[in-house]
Amino acid sequence: MAKFLFRAEPALTMRRKLEDQARLALADAQRRAYLAETALRQAQDSLRDATRRACEAEAQATDPTLAIWYRNWIKRQQRDVARSAQVLDGRRADVGQAEQRVMEAHKAVRALEKLRQRALDEFTDHERKTEQKEIDLLGVMQYAMRSRDQGRQQ
Repeated sequence: MAKFLFRAEPALTMRRKLEDQARLALADAQRRAYLAETALRQAQDSLRDATRRACEAEAQATDPTLAIWYRNWIKRQQRDVARSAQVLDGRRADVGQAEQRVMEAHKAVRALEKLRQRALDEFTDHERKTEQKEIDLLGVMQYAMRSRDQGRQQ
């Protein structure tokens, strides 16, 4: 029996590698998005803490310059939260793009895998038919030899 050889095997291997690279890029994008979410939560926690401290300082109302300092500190914390939210939005967009690339790479791999399977099925069918023809020919030859031997004996 002949060995099956898929001529597009190098292309399939390359597409599988590209799919693996796309999956790694997706994992990296997801990790960055997770870090951005963590940074946003930390910025929000810091803002809440700053607001709480400012309220406590205002309740004591000892120094007006301290109230101004807290107000400016809170403004900075709000800017950090806004900046962290923007970074997170960008990271989520990166994740979406990476997911799209993974899906496209997977489709390309599946297309070649289907083509390979179809070629393998055709090869197997051809081999089976060839083998059946050889078995039929062997049966015909055995029958002919038996018929000839019986004709000689009579």
